[in-house]
Amino acid sequence: MCIILFAVNEHEHYPFILAANRDEYYSRPASSADYWTQHPTILAGRDLQAGGTWLGISTSGSFCAVTNHYRRDERARNASLLSRGNLVTSFLTSNAGIEDYSSVLRSTRDQYNGYGILFGDFSKLRYQSNMSDVHTDVDHGVHGLSNHFLNSPWPRVEHGIQSLRELLKLDAPWTVDCLFAILRQGAQEDPLRNLGKANGTTPLPPWEMPVFIRSKNFGTRSSTVIMADRSGCVCFEERVFNPKLNAYEEGRKFQLKV
Repeated sequence: MCIILFAVNEHEHYPFILAANRDEYYSRPASSADYWTQHPTILAGRDLQAGGTWLGISTSGSFCAVTNHYRRDERARNASLLSRGNLVTSFLTSNAGIEDYSSVLRSTRDQYNGYGILFGDFSKLRYQSNMSDVHTDVDHGVHGLSNHFLNSPWPRVEHGIQSLRELLKLDAPWTVDCLFAILRQGAQEDPLRNLGKANGTTPLPPWEMPVFIRSKNFGTRSSTVIMADRSGCVCFEERVFNPKLNAYEEGRKFQLKV
């Protein structure tokens, strides 16, 4: 379960602003954001179990991020299908345009468990899901994607969107720390309640979870902020969360021109 909050043409200097949490089992190995040795044009973290990534950008200006799609009345996860993280890697390494990659996604939709994907560049993004026949070019505004369709009215998504809107309306200057603060909302809730797997309680469905998830075995592993200005300068910052310390233990910052 993940959440991606982003604003398109809502800020005078930054037409693209993104704040995202990656939620995953703590035991699943991953590497922090960096340029990949095999594909030096890709800047992303890496899932060391399946080899793909959840979110990344390229030095040519491409952007892509994927979330799992979850709903109890839809098809169950099939462990034999391909890793959804490969979709991000494939787009960032292919130099494919939006229309071409959209066709690829439609032709391979049954090879993956449910997902929602954002792909394109900082001036034009498309949202697509293999749980629907519809694809959407993202309009100007503030948007949220978690584990259902884009801008689904889940409390965690709506709360995150509203927080980002309020931040963008401020007259006073703000920093990336404000975006990371949005991503930390809910972090102080009872960690056992977040997934509800202790003491016989009913597990919380994803739409009731806070922006930041913390439990015994699963939770927010890292937070990423991306800000692209009108001249093509991009700031990419990732903070990795250590559940044992209850704090971000590692931060990595990158500046690039696309």
